Amino acid sequence: MRILKSSKEIEITNEEFLSKIENYSECIIDLGTGQGGFVYFNALDNKDKFYIGLDSCRESMKKYGIKQYKNKIDNLMYVVMNAQNLNEVLYNKFSEIYINLPWGSLLQGIFKEELKIIEGISKISKPKCKINICFSYDEKFEKNEIEKRNLPELNESYFKEVLIPTYNKYKIEVESIEYISKDKLSFQSKWMKVLTESKSRKFYVIVCEKK
Repeated sequence: MRILKSSKEIEITNEEFLSKIENYSECIIDLGTGQGGFVYFNALDNKDKFYIGLDSCRESMKKYGIKQYKNKIDNLMYVVMNAQNLNEVLYNKFSEIYINLPWGSLLQGIFKEELKIIEGISKISKPKCKINICFSYDEKFEKNEIEKRNLPELNESYFKEVLIPTYNKYKIEVESIEYISKDKLSFQSKWMKVLTESKSRKFYVIVCEKK
């Protein structure tokens, strides 16, 4: 497994990873963490829980990787890994999973079964794991990206007939899907600031639980 030690990418063994998390009450992961601020500040506030920020881009996590190392935050780890190919050592480890404003293949993967994101979420979830997905895309702003990724039109029919049954296949129960305004977003990130420049943009939050 590749992780950040300050700004440097290093390799650790599965045994080393397991020894890091074994004494914590819960493990929580943020897939596609970007800069990693979400898990950084949560780790500061919840010392009894272990947080992982996972992203395929090492460079994006360097800012908070350096902060973590400098401030000796032991209950936090930044993992360099693609969410489409999760290491088996992560299986059945997490009581909470977050995907905050995904983009690219990660955004595509929460809708497209064949990209293995949904399957991966299921595999790393403990029973009763809470899964929180917040996302946004809009044809007014991202028409090319929508066409490129073949993203679905978001409506009640799609959620009921396609998304919910797909998640159910992987023992993930969708508890709620709701539209929220940007004022109700419960986190801050560089990407969020970009997406919230438009007042008319819609954000969706999907809350699930692993059966």
